[in-house]
Amino acid sequence: GLYAGCNGDDKGSALDCVECYPDCVQPVDLCTDCVGAAPCFAEGAGCDSFDQDTMMWSGLYAGCNGDDKGSALDCVECYPDCVQPVDLCTDCVGAAPCFAEGAGCDSFDQDTMMW
Repeated sequence: GLYAGCNGDDKGSALDCVECYPDCVQPVDLCTDCVGAAPCFAEGAGCDSFDQDTMMWSGLYAGCNGDDKGSALDCVECYPDCVQPVDLCTDCVGAAPCFAEGAGCDSFDQDTMMW
């Protein structure tokens, strides 16, 4: 359909911005999938080896940087005590048509999470 481009490519998709448009998409508690990332953000553990500037872990917690399947950074908003929140939605302005009522939102399938 008209909004299939919202599904994205290897650089990302509008779905990366889903939490910025709660009127269109019923929120999924993304943090339930982030329990495994907790050590990466724990005080006295991964949080101590996390560099806010590079958004990377070092040393013992370098594995938190992840691989092509994702990284602990995907869970950053679930652990605000360790990482200063970045307003991810400022980068999501371009995705607005994908979630607009009467536009992309109407062709978004909640079950498949695809347009």
